[in-house]
Amino acid sequence: MDIKIKVDFFVSPPPEHGEKPADPFGEKSHREPTDLRKAECPYCHKALKKIPVAKTKCPHCANFMFVRTRPEDTARVVVTSTEASRIESDYRILSGAREPDFRNIATESEVRAERERLRDSFVSKGYVEPSDVDVKWGLLNRKAIEHADDGNFGLSTSMH
Repeated sequence: MDIKIKVDFFVSPPPEHGEKPADPFGEKSHREPTDLRKAECPYCHKALKKIPVAKTKCPHCANFMFVRTRPEDTARVVVTSTEASRIESDYRILSGAREPDFRNIATESEVRAERERLRDSFVSKGYVEPSDVDVKWGLLNRKAIEHADDGNFGLSTSMH
């Protein structure tokens, strides 16, 4: 017996009159890189005359240093060749993974409410303000729990 399951997670009804829903995160989900580069070799840790701006050979140990932006925190750093390879691998993984389209998951008011809920929780524990990623995870978790409570496990249908 072959059973196929169609899964459509967390899809809100389409907007009325063919209008495209607004992205509740807008443009602000993009963060500018933080520059954490130092005038120091990542291999021998000796001081350099200036901060590297691109691939550069260390005058002390002769190893090549690389300037990369880490995907996890968007920090621009000077790294070893091994670290540069790991960062490039992380970007290859991320470029293959697509973020869900939140226009079909949550409304702007739901995003504002979740951001406020998380802000209150974070600040009361001494943490910084929640990031967009924190809000997105909070929304996805909240929606998953709502669907599970309603018995909509994946909103799936069984086809024979």
